[in-house]
Amino acid sequence: ALLHTTSGTMLVSIRTLAQK
Repeated sequence: ALLHTTSGTMLVSIRTLAQK
C-alpha cells in the first residue's frame, strides 16, 4: 500500500509540473 501511494503521489507531482 505504501509503495502504491508513493507511486500515485509521484505521478500527481509530475502531472502538476507538466501542467505548469
